[in-house]
Amino acid sequence: MPAEGKGRLDPRVTARLRVDVEYPALSGSWSQAESFDLSASGVYVRSEGTLPLQAQVGCRIFLPPAGGAVDRLIDVQAIVIRVSPPDDGSSGWRYGLYFVEIPGGDLEAIRRFVFASL
Repeated sequence: MPAEGKGRLDPRVTARLRVDVEYPALSGSWSQAESFDLSASGVYVRSEGTLPLQAQVGCRIFLPPAGGAVDRLIDVQAIVIRVSPPDDGSSGWRYGLYFVEIPGGDLEAIRRFVFASL
């Protein structure tokens, strides 16, 4: 996890993507969310589901093609590192999810998408 007050290591881009979140992790109980932004380190999402701070969750990101690649389903484990209540007039809580387990090929696919979107 990034150290308090340290700069971001990976660039992030605004991206409205379908993200499914599994909580508790490995439970088979998935809820649909939508991303606000994405980096190789994590994703910021809005969800109707309730996720506690520091919870480990499963995360499936439906990544569109970038840089000539094909659609890809990214399946990772993440930790909830930020919880924000809904804005006035909007529904759904917002969550910062930090990736803790991501296969190398999926990490490279996210990096390609992010750099193609800069």
